[in-house]
Amino acid sequence: MTVDIKSEYSYDKDTGLFVRKDTQDCDEVFKQNAIDRETDTQFAPTNHKIASVPMVVLEDWKNRHGLDWLAIGTDPHHTGLFFRLLRDRDNLKFRTSEGNLGDGSKFCR
Repeated sequence: MTVDIKSEYSYDKDTGLFVRKDTQDCDEVFKQNAIDRETDTQFAPTNHKIASVPMVVLEDWKNRHGLDWLAIGTDPHHTGLFFRLLRDRDNLKFRTSEGNLGDGSKFCR
C-alpha cells in the first residue's frame, strides 16, 4: 500500500504567506481497514492493531484538536484524545478493530 502525499504550494498575496496544501488518496487505506475490521486478525499477545490513519488526517487532527500523534501511547492525554477521535462514528473508517478502546490511560507507560 502506498502513502503518496502530494503537496501543492502557493503564495497568498493578501497575507504575504506561503501556503502548503497536502492531499493523499486514502481509498486503499479505507478498503484495507474494512477488511481488517471484518476479519479482526490484527491481534498479537502483546499488542492489537486498532487503527490505520492516513498522515494527512493525523495532521488535520493536530491542527483542529491539538493531537500530538507522536505522543500516542506514551502520554495519557494524547492517547485518550486519539481514542476519542477513533470512537467518533465519522471516523469508523480508520478503525481496524471493533475492540473497546477505553480512555487510553492504561496503555501509557
